[in-house]
Amino acid sequence: MCFWKKKKEQIGDVESWLLALGGKENIKFVEGKGSRLSFIFVDKLKLDKDKLTTLGVKSIIYMSEKTTLVLDKDCIKLATILSKKTK
Repeated sequence: MCFWKKKKEQIGDVESWLLALGGKENIKFVEGKGSRLSFIFVDKLKLDKDKLTTLGVKSIIYMSEKTTLVLDKDCIKLATILSKKTK
């Protein structure tokens, strides 16, 4: 089930995102601001970069603790849904 539709564009389903992010147990924190999803992961190496690209991620920014995914769409709703799924 696609959870986000806007002008016939789809971001994907929650399960696809969770798999690409290394599973729900890999996500410690998620926040959406504009076109960016910020995460703190248990293990950054579990990310499936190819799958994230197919889901619409334009770039990945790695920092010491935080990882940011850049999309070309508003990410707040996606972040809210992922946050609820990982609690």
